[in-house]
Amino acid sequence: MTTRDWATTTLGRVVDFYAGGSLPEGQPYEGQDDGYFLMKVSDMNLPGNESVIGRCISWSKSPGARSATCPAGAVVIPKRGGAIGTNKKRLVTRPTVLDPNLMAIRPHADEVDLGFLYQWFATFDLASIATGSSVPQLNKQDLAPLPFPLPSLEEQRRIAEILGRADELRTKRRKTLTQLDHLANSIFLDLFDTPHTNRRNLTVRTLGEVAKLKSGAFLPSSQMASDGKYAVLGGNGVSGYHNEYMFKERMLVIGRVGAYCGCVHVSPPRAWVTDNALYVSELDSSVTINYLAHALKHANLNQYASQSGQPLISGSRIYPAPIVVPPAHLQQQFDDHIYAVEAHREKSLTNLKKLDALFASLQERTFGNTVFS
Repeated sequence: MTTRDWATTTLGRVVDFYAGGSLPEGQPYEGQDDGYFLMKVSDMNLPGNESVIGRCISWSKSPGARSATCPAGAVVIPKRGGAIGTNKKRLVTRPTVLDPNLMAIRPHADEVDLGFLYQWFATFDLASIATGSSVPQLNKQDLAPLPFPLPSLEEQRRIAEILGRADELRTKRRKTLTQLDHLANSIFLDLFDTPHTNRRNLTVRTLGEVAKLKSGAFLPSSQMASDGKYAVLGGNGVSGYHNEYMFKERMLVIGRVGAYCGCVHVSPPRAWVTDNALYVSELDSSVTINYLAHALKHANLNQYASQSGQPLISGSRIYPAPIVVPPAHLQQQFDDHIYAVEAHREKSLTNLKKLDALFASLQERTFGNTVFS
């Protein structure tokens, strides 16, 4: 069966809407299996809540007299402000009280499968149907008229299972990438510790003694291209691509302004470093680039930022940062570990990209004529 064979209705005819409201006084959620989650937009970002809300910061024995309770088996979305632009959709599988920035959509069980509804919601951009000029808003009136495909319940469940399995594989791959990032950090601390505790009594020098820094070069956003050959690095890592490069070799890059002040990255070969980042122009032979990059992640470089206006660091500001300098053989041992971790990470990242492409293809084949984006 294709989407052209499906009946179509409006979303409002086959679901119920639940608007958020005032949350009752709660207490920390510590695994209680009864009562109510007290859900805020921020709870969507908790680890483990990428698809299904398995925990919230707060919980309550009762929903409260003036609250808006969402029953189990619904899709929750942000309905107010900038959170709409994050385009998050989550499943709730237990009774949940929603704050005023959230709303829930619960399917009529005799007509719509919950998993099918969730996968359908994943196919369009919430911001494209939001109203309001200064503060975006979503409400029942925006969602209810949307055309909704209505294959048989059996077909809905089959589709939800296929897409759900593909999405689960993507989630597992993302968790693997996160674990690999934690592994690199654990290896560093196990081998070297930090300058503040220095339990291994290693030599401590300042950043200025082992490296010299320069600012990257301005690159107009108009010169960026999604199909460019070379990475462009700023304070937040790779921010785009370009058809030219500043450096042939890998560079250690440090964000120098704004929210990414003090963030540390190692660029791929043939990359452009923008002027909102610093790069290591000279490196003492006593440290390797991989080692120094991880050492700087523990140096809390943003503590050296200017305190007036937008946070800003410069080479001279962060040169006093203390750096543990271990013997060369220990740094080489660390580099060997990191190369192994990075090789595994690259393989996992490649597999994730393939899974993302497969998932997008399945979505398009399933909901191709109902996608809102």
